[in-house]
Amino acid sequence: MRMRKKKHTDDRIVACGALLIEEPSAMPGKWDELAHGRKLCLEIGCGKGTFVCETAKRNPDKFFIAVEKVRDVMVMAMEKAKNAGLDNVVFSDIDAEKLCEVFAENELSEIYLNFSDPWPKKKHAKRRLTFRSFLNIYRHILCDDGVIYFKTDNRPLFDFSLEEMHDSAYSLSDVTYDLHNSQWAKDNVVTEYEANFSAKGFSINRVVARPLPVFEEITDSIYRLLVPFMSVNTCVFAIKSEDGLVIFDSATTENDVSERIIPAIRQKGFEPTHIISSHHHEDHMGGEEFLAKEYPLAVRAKMPNDGKTEEGKKALCDGEKITESVVAVHLRGHSDDSMALFDTRTKTLVSADSLQLWGIGIYGTGICSAKEYLKSIQKVRDLDPENIIASHEYAPLGSCAFGKEAVKKYLDECEKYIFVLKEYAEKHNDLSFEDIAEKYKAENPDCPTISAHTFETCVKDI
Repeated sequence: MRMRKKKHTDDRIVACGALLIEEPSAMPGKWDELAHGRKLCLEIGCGKGTFVCETAKRNPDKFFIAVEKVRDVMVMAMEKAKNAGLDNVVFSDIDAEKLCEVFAENELSEIYLNFSDPWPKKKHAKRRLTFRSFLNIYRHILCDDGVIYFKTDNRPLFDFSLEEMHDSAYSLSDVTYDLHNSQWAKDNVVTEYEANFSAKGFSINRVVARPLPVFEEITDSIYRLLVPFMSVNTCVFAIKSEDGLVIFDSATTENDVSERIIPAIRQKGFEPTHIISSHHHEDHMGGEEFLAKEYPLAVRAKMPNDGKTEEGKKALCDGEKITESVVAVHLRGHSDDSMALFDTRTKTLVSADSLQLWGIGIYGTGICSAKEYLKSIQKVRDLDPENIIASHEYAPLGSCAFGKEAVKKYLDECEKYIFVLKEYAEKHNDLSFEDIAEKYKAENPDCPTISAHTFETCVKDI
């Protein structure tokens, strides 16, 4: 039912003074000037302001922007905030579809969606504030540890929202279908709508959603997803061609696949045709089996390890075409089955773990054969890529090299470090390789850890 237009609304808004942001399009990146360092929080559809005023009162360390399209309603919320003497809330009649024009990327910490219009007809699903297009907007304006709080009395909308959030790569927690009788009831701020419908016997549904990392386009048609692994990240790559989509590596665990990789694939609308593992180490192929169950038609493949390939996987050959524009490149050294993918369109080498630089953190340069590793470095030089993208932020140059000059520097550093290790080990040849590794770590505490075997192969194989 449409609210009858009230008299003197504009005069009442003017009387609330600085609580109104009249030109929100001028505010991207500037909201902190109002917040003075406080966390920025947004409520979309604040109604008469009961929720935002009480929440602002309870959280003086946060700054709230309350959005309400109906000015006759918004003015009541503004008057409520003014009468309460709140200095950490402002109002605007922003359209939710235009939030990216109002907030800079990563500018918000929290978003509250309270009893949004359910738009029950299927043809109107795109208007729901939890539809995936809106969730993508929220992802853009939320900071890395941002959060969405969603409440509704409408069970069909809630179930729809849970599915949209999951498929849009959000993690879900604190899910309840009866908020007022849950462990979270004591901290709940009740809206005027919520009080009314709860009194009529309706249960209140609530979920907390946090955006997970999604596939980021690194170069044209090559995407990278960061997945936490112990104290670092591992990567899953997606390479899109006209005749297929290759998923390169699958992280470590079933949870990585179900909670991160599959939602990220769905969020992009990808349909994998190939699932390729860069080598046999768990942080790169531990999730492959679970990913293959979700995409059973995708071809599973990798390079043989010591001449063997696991059952159910295609054995790749060096130089073999995966798709028309993606070629397998066997780069031994880190392991016998280490490989990269070369995108012939962009001349980009997705090297995964094949090129180690100095290593990363406690996982220093890991080489099973220094001789083969140096051959692989030369092989990459001969391939003449314009870009290199690796799986980890390797010291000292990171995970990416863009342009011929950066690629040369990257390969030079990979090669140089092998000889640095060889020289160090030969200088201390009176020690065992285990003792050499311990001594090196003690003398270079800020450098990645190097294994005894890596020192050994650097001395014996070159």
